[in-house]
Amino acid sequence: MLKSIIDLLRPFAAYTQLVSADKYVTFSSAVPCIEELKLHLQRSAEKPGLNGVACAMLSDLTKRFDFMTKEDDPEFDGIYLLATCLDCNYRFFVIDEPDVQKVVFNNVVKFAKQLGLKYCANQVQNGNNASGAAQSSIEESQESEETQSTTTTQNTDGYKDLNPSSFRLLLEKKKAKRSSSSNDHSRSSSAMSTTTTDLNAEIENHQLTSIEEELLDYFNLVSRMSSNLPTSATPMQDSIDFWKDNAERFPFLKNLAYNVLSIPASSAAAEREFSASGWHTLGRKNRTTGETLSAKVFLTCNKDILRPLFF
Repeated sequence: MLKSIIDLLRPFAAYTQLVSADKYVTFSSAVPCIEELKLHLQRSAEKPGLNGVACAMLSDLTKRFDFMTKEDDPEFDGIYLLATCLDCNYRFFVIDEPDVQKVVFNNVVKFAKQLGLKYCANQVQNGNNASGAAQSSIEESQESEETQSTTTTQNTDGYKDLNPSSFRLLLEKKKAKRSSSSNDHSRSSSAMSTTTTDLNAEIENHQLTSIEEELLDYFNLVSRMSSNLPTSATPMQDSIDFWKDNAERFPFLKNLAYNVLSIPASSAAAEREFSASGWHTLGRKNRTTGETLSAKVFLTCNKDILRPLFF
């Protein structure tokens, strides 16, 4: 019984640790992590002795995180689905769902406005250049920091990283859904027709902005890519590199992707920096100016990267 309880709780500890990392993009993995845990609890509820606790945990998890995926939830926030769609590692989990495409399409301009980004070629930017400078800063920091996105972490439970193949139950569900289709051609036709059929009602009598046109183009681009699901041998891709490589094709959408994918899924990374700052400003430390503190925190938080370069 004790082993069953450990098996029930182990994925929660593993995914919590993985989404708290700061060496790779984590925000876009929130939806796959929650959906994987839901499937895990559903499986666990079928085991003798775990039905009650697994069902209670599933109910609480659903109630707590439905705002990420359920449009009818009062606190629904589609930015989580948008982030998953824009990440080349996890998009196949959700992007071929017509409802997801409609939600993302209907909200993409709103998200761009909230982040102070341009979304139309003839748009006049309001205010001063502060938002533009902030955007430039974000892109520069992403180019320097997110190059580490392929870095993996290993914990004692065997969860190596946030590779899509780590979401075993979610992959099984995806494979079962694809196998229910008659053949590969019908699946491809269905995917290709999504933006032309399921979004017709949204596009009709609607003057598309530049970012909406790019989003539709992105949907079509993804639908034409390989439909093979990832395996354990499939390496993690740098989602920031994907958008840098396609910057000319998606000049407006890539800025939104940079901003959304730079959001941390957890505050743990920021809390680690605050802890490092606090340690360096204790009473036993002296001559800690602002510049010195910044350098010390940088060295502390990046010691695993810097140590091999100097020692």
